[in-house]
Amino acid sequence: MNRQALASLTIVLQCLTSCSPSDEEPSKQITGSVETIAGSGSGFVNGPAASAKFNEPAGLTVDTEGNVYVADFANNAIRKITPAGDVSTFAGGSEGNANGTGTEAQFNGPHDIEIGTDGNFYVVEVYGNRIRKITPDGVVSNFAGSTTGELAYVNATGSEARFYSPRCLAVAPDGSFYVTEFSNRIRKITAAGVVTTFAGSGIAGSSDGVGESATFDDPMGIATDLPGNVYVAQYQSSVLRKITPAGEVSTLTNSGSRFFHWPADVIADHTGNCFVGEVGNFSISLLSSSNKRSVVSGTAGQGTLDGDWNVGRFDTPYALHFDKTQNIIYVSDLHRIRKVTLSR
Repeated sequence: MNRQALASLTIVLQCLTSCSPSDEEPSKQITGSVETIAGSGSGFVNGPAASAKFNEPAGLTVDTEGNVYVADFANNAIRKITPAGDVSTFAGGSEGNANGTGTEAQFNGPHDIEIGTDGNFYVVEVYGNRIRKITPDGVVSNFAGSTTGELAYVNATGSEARFYSPRCLAVAPDGSFYVTEFSNRIRKITAAGVVTTFAGSGIAGSSDGVGESATFDDPMGIATDLPGNVYVAQYQSSVLRKITPAGEVSTLTNSGSRFFHWPADVIADHTGNCFVGEVGNFSISLLSSSNKRSVVSGTAGQGTLDGDWNVGRFDTPYALHFDKTQNIIYVSDLHRIRKVTLSR
């Protein structure tokens, strides 16, 4: 499965199921107005926000100065958006495995990006089957996984490790990383590049358990909170899972509840709330610490309209990231980058 398939408009339009009203809390607790900050359709164009173009942007991250970095999946590039809205190419721009500086480097399906506790950028490559490292100066190198893109499952250190279509990445408070993988596993990478299996047997399912005794089904977005818990969005099976630092896996929602529809990403705030990008419901929703769901933004159906929470529309809200205040959520939405300003 690839990024394009997950974002397919045709598939989304075939499944327009929504949440049962009895499952939801009133949306008045936390709402969010939405606006477009960059992107004007499919392409690869740098420049001012209104004329810039992206091609299936996926994961994104934000630095302390408010610059947004986007894994521009189909363009095999990492793009940068300044607070003023200027879009440029930070690294990559062509398909391949080459390391280098800036546009000299190549990527193969960059699907997520995060800033590590060391200040460097880390990029998940779905087709490259590895994790790349980018310094703030744009120097790209291999961090973990095959340097030639080999598809396999091997726990080891650095380039000796192997990944099976890694998808999304989360940074833990201790500087380690958690990675969702198409093999239905959650992998862990230490700051030194040591790769292990944190949870998941590799068999598709949603069984709770500890570590590799648990099963996952299509794990996609992943997040961590301050206590070190890990949250995983299972895309096709439409559930959220929680993993404690000790590896205990539990299910926060289940398919029978109809809480979510195709959750592609999840982020967690400092108070225990989870915000979820729902591709199937064209919305950003919240699962509170008391396990109650409400819609934060996007209740009017599919589209790209800016406006208040009950007016603004999303097309494919695929990836989410907080700014440093956790009052703004940046969203990759088909070929645009949107911003949700929360009213708490």
